[in-house]
Amino acid sequence: MSSIFDVPELASVVGQYLEPADLHKCVQVSKAWQDNLTQSLWRTFICNSTPEFPNAPSRIHKPTFLANSHHIRNIHSNDEGVITLVLLECARLEEVHVSRENIYEFTMEYMFDIFVPAMEANSNTIKAFDFRSFPSSTEETLGLLMKTLAPLNRLTHLSITFCDHITEEALMFLAATATQLHELFITFSVYRGSISGATLKLEQTKLKELRLITNVCDEEHMYFVPFLKASPDLQAVKFPMFKNSKAALILQTINQYCSKLCDIDLRRVSGLEDGNFADFMSAAQPSGLRKFSAHPKVSMGPKSIAALCSYTTTLQKVRVPAVGQASVTIILHLLRSCPNMRDIDAFSGKHRSGRLGVFATKELLSEPWVCLGLEVLCIPIVDVYSTDETGGADGKFDYHAELYSQLSQLIKLRKLNVGFNCSDIFSNNTSPLFSFKSGLRTLTTLKMLRLLDIQNTKIGIYREELEWMCNSWPHLESVKYKDEDCHDLWWRTEAEKEESEPPSLSDRAKA
Repeated sequence: MSSIFDVPELASVVGQYLEPADLHKCVQVSKAWQDNLTQSLWRTFICNSTPEFPNAPSRIHKPTFLANSHHIRNIHSNDEGVITLVLLECARLEEVHVSRENIYEFTMEYMFDIFVPAMEANSNTIKAFDFRSFPSSTEETLGLLMKTLAPLNRLTHLSITFCDHITEEALMFLAATATQLHELFITFSVYRGSISGATLKLEQTKLKELRLITNVCDEEHMYFVPFLKASPDLQAVKFPMFKNSKAALILQTINQYCSKLCDIDLRRVSGLEDGNFADFMSAAQPSGLRKFSAHPKVSMGPKSIAALCSYTTTLQKVRVPAVGQASVTIILHLLRSCPNMRDIDAFSGKHRSGRLGVFATKELLSEPWVCLGLEVLCIPIVDVYSTDETGGADGKFDYHAELYSQLSQLIKLRKLNVGFNCSDIFSNNTSPLFSFKSGLRTLTTLKMLRLLDIQNTKIGIYREELEWMCNSWPHLESVKYKDEDCHDLWWRTEAEKEESEPPSLSDRAKA
């Protein structure tokens, strides 16, 4: 099936609101709705109100929407009107994602009178419910929570982010609900109650993924441990933010009760000692570690690195920050020693300025990579440029040539996110995209390309580059740059082009 975004320069409307996993089965509402969209088998419907577009329902062409409503399975929105329309018109919803993003305050009257009954109408089909910024957990909202979740008899994935605090009653209710869930994700800022590991008793759960997140380090273990004890099939854990004094208890519990764990997320854990982590990794050996994520500000010690690197044959997905020699060592090891690796993201979460220092760049590119089945590569590299116009004829290392040589072997790559120090790339008025042109034609499966200017040099997207990208990668669905304010820049919309048309490459050459 061809893309529903049938416009010349890819699609100016894509990516303004959310970034869907599969653009071929997804529609995003925009002001260009009737012109750019054709009828298709929509499965995901995304429509958010934003400060720039505060009235999302006004952008919906209702006849077109209704003609496709019976295909829609997933809804993503932060707007009451959109959510109500979809819940009432789409009787076979499977996923409901409510993201408020601090734009609208949903009233309790709306929630009780409209939202809950509409959810109940879809209760036999909804499998996943994700509510960002659920009203603070008071007695009233506990009743709302129970009324919302109780009818959902097929619910397997639950994600709730509370605005403020959670009470003991709400936590107990969610614990009881968890016995039927496969995935549970709860976040809140403050816990109000006197609950302890002894009083929170759970029946055996079906959980395979658990994420319980707050900002209260000392309280975390009190409810985290009981969930671990009751979840023998647990495969993935996103650890809460706990201090090192609680680490031993958490790790001991996991080693004792969670023998199937294969996905470990430590991005919120900043206090683990090197020895504790190494012991834990060793204890998890029977199942084999497949996915691992590290804290963005913590460099793992030599024992931890050795423990992680013992999973060379099983590791498939890794998130590590590209800061510190320890992280560089891990990245080098993954590229050179993990033949089954599918996904490497070396950007450090919110700390996107993290990068591989120049001391590691040559080392990174000078030896062959063995993970040739890699599908996702996000890696920030400093000083990726030839040392002179002859491509390194002065005997110095030619970063560009080596980078393209390595990347061209990754014939299954579908997402590429590369950070540059662009100070020298722009010295000859050449765009980074054209630097890629000759070396990366082998990447026929590429669907997403991001060029991240880590020095925040203003980058423009030019008509010739778009044409070249479409010809080089016919399946390419999105291209991203970063501007000097660190906002994602997709291709310009038609209105923006009329206001400020960038010079062509030939014009730049003349200049």
